[in-house]
Amino acid sequence: MSHLVLRCEFNDGRTFEAVPASFEPLTASQLESALKDPHAPIEFVFWTKEAEVDGVKIAEAGRVTTNITFPHSPAPYALVANGWLPMPFVMPQHFLIDRNVVASLKATRERGVSSPNIGFQWWVNMFEAQTCLFNPLLFAYEGCERRLPSKTEFVSAFQQGSIELAACLPKSRIVRYEREHVDAAYEQLMSIAARGERDAKFLTQVMPLILHRVSRAREKIVQNAILKLARELNIKNDAFVLIAVLSVLYEDIDGNAGSIGRRLLKPSVTYTPQDAYNAISDLRHIEVAAASQAVLLGQAFALCTNDRGLARFWASLEIESYCTENDLVHFHCSLGKDLMPRLNVEEIDQVLRLLKEEI
Repeated sequence: MSHLVLRCEFNDGRTFEAVPASFEPLTASQLESALKDPHAPIEFVFWTKEAEVDGVKIAEAGRVTTNITFPHSPAPYALVANGWLPMPFVMPQHFLIDRNVVASLKATRERGVSSPNIGFQWWVNMFEAQTCLFNPLLFAYEGCERRLPSKTEFVSAFQQGSIELAACLPKSRIVRYEREHVDAAYEQLMSIAARGERDAKFLTQVMPLILHRVSRAREKIVQNAILKLARELNIKNDAFVLIAVLSVLYEDIDGNAGSIGRRLLKPSVTYTPQDAYNAISDLRHIEVAAASQAVLLGQAFALCTNDRGLARFWASLEIESYCTENDLVHFHCSLGKDLMPRLNVEEIDQVLRLLKEEI
C-alpha cells in the first residue's frame, strides 16, 4: 500500500480519491517556477493503484493529471531518474541524504524551527508518520574537512550521519552498514579519487576563464581553451565537471537568468582546492545516485538535497542510467537551453559534436 493518498473535493460536492503508484518526474522548468513562486500550482502526472469517485471504487488503474498548490516551495529536492520530485512523492521512499540536509535536520532538532527553514520543516513533517529508508552514505563521502576523508573519518562520519538521522527521524528506517559494507563503500570512493583530483585541478585552472561573463565575440576562444585544458588533464568528454564549466561559459548573455553551472561551481577570484573539492563532491553525489538507479532499479535511492544548484543541474541533464551485461554503469544525459541559455538548439548540437570530436 502506498504511503500517499491524494483527495480532491469539487465545488459541486463530488470527490475523487486516489492512491498513486508512481509519479512522472518534474522538469527543470518546473523547478525554476517553484523557486520563483512557492505558491504557484505544480502540475503532477501520476498513475493510480486504486481510486474512488464519490466513494465508489474504480477497478482500473489510470493516469491522472492534476495541479497541486503547496504553502512552501518543495525542499529538500528528491532527484530521481529524468528529473526531480518533492520527497513525499518519491516511490519507494528510499533516500540518499547529503550533508546539507542532515545539517538542516540537526539545526531544527537542536534549535527549533526558524524563519529560514519553515518550508523545509513543513515538508519533513510529512515523514513523521511514514516508514522511509534514509542512507547517510553521501554524508560520509563528502566529509567535513573539505577534502577526501580518511578511512577513519569516513567510518566515523557514516556512524555520525546514521545517529543524527535516527534522532531527527525516529519513525524512519536508517541504513546501518556492516563493516564489510563500509569497507566496500570506502574502496569505491578511493577508486575514483584520482579522477576527483584531476577534476578538482581542472576546476582551479579553468576558473580564470569563466570567472566573469564571456562576451559572444570571445566565447569560441574561451571554449577552445577549456577543451584544450580538459584534454591535457585527461577529463572525459562526458564528465559532469566539463558540462558544468561549459554551462557557465554559455550562461545567459545578459545575466537575467541565473546560471545553473555558476550556481553549482560557485566561481570566485579566490577559488581554492577546497572550493573545487566541494563542487566535485556534489558531482560525485550525482554519480552515486545515478548508479543506484541503474543497479537497484525499482528499489533505487533518490538523492535528497537542499542545494538548488545541484538540483537544477540534475534536472536539466535529465539523467538516465543503465547497466551493461558486464555490470558497468553508463549515464545518458541531455544538454538543453536550461544549461546553456545563450545558445540555440543548433549551437548546442555543435557543442555536443565538438566534444565527441575533440576530446
